[in-house]
Amino acid sequence: MSSDVLRQTNYRKVAVYFQSPPRKSRPLALIAVARDGENATWAMEILKMEAAQIGADALANVEVTYSTGLFPSLRVQGLAVKYAE
Repeated sequence: MSSDVLRQTNYRKVAVYFQSPPRKSRPLALIAVARDGENATWAMEILKMEAAQIGADALANVEVTYSTGLFPSLRVQGLAVKYAE
């Protein structure tokens, strides 16, 4: 089984926290997704896929920002973290 297939299935296991994670962890990367007129569910799935690709266990301090107007846009960002052993 290729690593791409594993990543696609494992991204669903990436936990999402809107604050610090409940377990001790170390930061890996700040990840952001921005699109015009997209929905938050789609953006969160992409964010989790990106986190899984770098080996993250969770996304911490996730923020969702909408801007309205003629061209509505959405930005979702979070800190990819790896749990401490």
